[in-house]
Amino acid sequence: MAHPYHHALSSVKKWGGTVDDFIAVHAWLDVIWTGKAFLDLSGSDSP
Repeated sequence: MAHPYHHALSSVKKWGGTVDDFIAVHAWLDVIWTGKAFLDLSGSDSP
């Protein structure tokens, strides 16, 4: 998976604006897509 910055660049090309307009959204989506946000909710004691 690409870095959120590169995804933000693609959004700039498609929608206009600046990278700063999209970087937070793509950083959040990166967390959701990799499942990191749900590791604490799994109930598992293993890493």
